Amino acid sequence: MVGLIGILGDYSDSTSKIENSLHGSEEPTTYTYRTTSATVHMSFHSRENNSQPVWCRDGEVQMWLLGEVYGFQDESRYTLRPSSMASVEFCASLYERLGWEFLTGLNGNFVGIVYDHVSETASIFLDRFGTHPVFYARIDGILVFSTQIQLLPSFSQISRRFEHEYLFEYLTLRRVFGTKTPLRDIEKLPPASVTTYDLSTHEITSEVYWTPHYQPDDKPFEYFVETFIDVFQDVIDERLDSDREPGLMLSGGSDSRLILAAANRQLTAFHLAGWHNREARIAERVAEIGNTDLRILHRTDTTYLETLPKNASLSNFDGYYFQGYLTPSRTKSPSRLIRYSPVSTPIRCSRVTLFQPVHNRSDRWERSRYRSALR
Repeated sequence: MVGLIGILGDYSDSTSKIENSLHGSEEPTTYTYRTTSATVHMSFHSRENNSQPVWCRDGEVQMWLLGEVYGFQDESRYTLRPSSMASVEFCASLYERLGWEFLTGLNGNFVGIVYDHVSETASIFLDRFGTHPVFYARIDGILVFSTQIQLLPSFSQISRRFEHEYLFEYLTLRRVFGTKTPLRDIEKLPPASVTTYDLSTHEITSEVYWTPHYQPDDKPFEYFVETFIDVFQDVIDERLDSDREPGLMLSGGSDSRLILAAANRQLTAFHLAGWHNREARIAERVAEIGNTDLRILHRTDTTYLETLPKNASLSNFDGYYFQGYLTPSRTKSPSRLIRYSPVSTPIRCSRVTLFQPVHNRSDRWERSRYRSALR
């Protein structure tokens, strides 16, 4: 499994067993950087292999990045990341020029580390939404962190006890809000933040570089619909601007149908099902209308029995604790898979999808118009 784990401070015990647990039985590309005061271990897909860390500022600073960056917005324009430049190289070039200000305009899903050898500090930075969560704990002045919360109790100094208040919150709401976790000694770094550890004084500081602001705009509903369409189309185009073969998890719901409608190139769709149920049939109809190759990923009667013991350790206490996770198979699949999250927006984005059922003439006119806009 892709992810990272790091130790900041003087830690003499072996971490090889924990590092191996990060990627489990997969065969990803791994990288380990180790000094007397810092250890960083990363695991990422081989197709995303790029030389890490990247040095900048005349060899004074090292940078690691997990995830992907699509572009950068400054005061005058938006710049796409060149396809020939890795995300970590793009970020390093911006950091070289702008310092930490580069984060305010960075567009992507990422977590990164900056190791400044001059100031003897190591900083962890997250994207605006904390897409890759980072969990951390303190051990006698040492900072231990990872994208997988269940790796941290592998350190003998970290308690395995639950914090009952947040455990109840998780069991009730399937997540813990804020930066707390159900594990007593472990918390989560806030999104849109830079957390800096001073390797000489062992002090930790954290700064949030972006917060959402409520900016009401008195304009007609149509304006917001058109704005949403433009932004959504740009987002899809960015993610499809690649030489790699794209794929889409097509559930048959409105969100994945919207992505399929907005895609401007041929892709392969996948649908996970235990049998040829109603949702699978809807996905087949959607794929047929969209002229898209659909591959059904079949679950057997024993799939959950086989996967749950393996997947339990993958949970970050976000979602049902007994759910199964879609893990890599041995079959050949596209090198890039578009993953989506349910969209919640006051402009009812489901009305711009190509395949929403038509209930009345007014809806039919509106959907026809939005179809044209998406095309």
